[in-house]
Amino acid sequence: MARPTPRWWRATVFTGILVAFLARQVPLAVIPVAILFGALAAAGGIIQRRMGLPDATVLVLQGLIFVVLLTSDTLYGRIPFLQPKAGSAR
Repeated sequence: MARPTPRWWRATVFTGILVAFLARQVPLAVIPVAILFGALAAAGGIIQRRMGLPDATVLVLQGLIFVVLLTSDTLYGRIPFLQPKAGSAR
């Protein structure tokens, strides 16, 4: 019987933490975010074969998504073009 490798466990834990963070721990938001990252992981083999990329490409893409969203969340309201509109309701 095949056993999961330690690398598989690390990737799963990383993806789970990333999904919880991006969904802002809202239970209904976890579902579409998990589907997005599941699709990215499922397409990872195709990405690797067709483009000749290494197997860590999917983790790099997930990390890039995380960094971009974390940066935009951090800079929101601090840069003039990211300021909330004056008349917008909160």
